[in-house]
Amino acid sequence: MQTDNLMLYLSDSFSTGRGSGCLECTCEVLNINRGYNQVLLEKCHRLWEYSEFSAEIEENIKQGMRREEAIHTAIDICIERGILQDILIKQKAEVLHMILTEYDEKKHFRTLFREGKEEGIKEGMERGIEIGLSRGRDALIREKVKKKLSRGKTLSEIAEELEEDIAVIEQIAAQVCSK
Repeated sequence: MQTDNLMLYLSDSFSTGRGSGCLECTCEVLNINRGYNQVLLEKCHRLWEYSEFSAEIEENIKQGMRREEAIHTAIDICIERGILQDILIKQKAEVLHMILTEYDEKKHFRTLFREGKEEGIKEGMERGIEIGLSRGRDALIREKVKKKLSRGKTLSEIAEELEEDIAVIEQIAAQVCSK
């Protein structure tokens, strides 16, 4: 998010789009990254501290540190600077665990995509098998009807022998004879 705030609309999550329903739910997202919403961060020191802590982690990652190392380093630096010091000293392990297991939106969507793709492939294969079996059955019946007609059997005899409805046999016979 490259602005101070962003308005999200629940209806944007649906194919019909914004304004299509009779009820709308909105959410204003405030960007508290370093350099944004300065007035807000000046009014709430704790929020500013969190923003600085997050920025420190991101800077460490940009410098090439692994995520866990970047978080450990940011915790130590922030304690030295008095940023979130009371929380970071008392609950260092909990903060570390929370940040390492935080929600990863990109990973979440990759997982959803992969699961959806796998489900789609499975459904596609099942549907393909159904269609293939159905087409194979239809081709077999057509072939049998064609053979029996060539042997001089009547449509009612063919229907009885193949245990098929007479209307189905009549339709197949019409197709076979028109070719």
